[in-house]
Amino acid sequence: KTVERASSEFPNEPELIEMDKLVRKSQERARQARELLDRAREQTEKGAGEKALDDLRQAHELDPRNSVTRTVLINTLFEQARKSMDANSDVAEAAVKEILHLDPNHVPARSLESQIADRKREDFITWCMAQARRLQTDGDFGGALAVAAQGLAAFPNEPRLQ
Repeated sequence: KTVERASSEFPNEPELIEMDKLVRKSQERARQARELLDRAREQTEKGAGEKALDDLRQAHELDPRNSVTRTVLINTLFEQARKSMDANSDVAEAAVKEILHLDPNHVPARSLESQIADRKREDFITWCMAQARRLQTDGDFGGALAVAAQGLAAFPNEPRLQ
């Protein structure tokens, strides 16, 4: 409105004309972001989580200063990460990384990041132990030691592998 008032007083001022264009462009982007946010809510209600996330990401790109869109995106990503943690830790990890990119101080995401890392560590150690035992049973002691060494290279203080 300030630009409009100034433009009425100085109708041919080039700087005001450009400012008016910028304001209108910003308003249009904000309107598009609101539409995407509404569509994302509808997608979520229909159970189309990925489509909703795509719309939320796009809305955030269009209007990155909109705290509502940012919060909804972060909360949706967090819910996706939490739900997919058991079934697909890679999806959960990617969602957590995206959250932390948007909000490096997001405490629940930091906590989930630690849980995912702990689970990956445990899965890897369990795999190493099972492989080493299988190789040992087959009489391949060198192979068993190599698998244990691989595990120790990743986690040098792991007593089960020592």
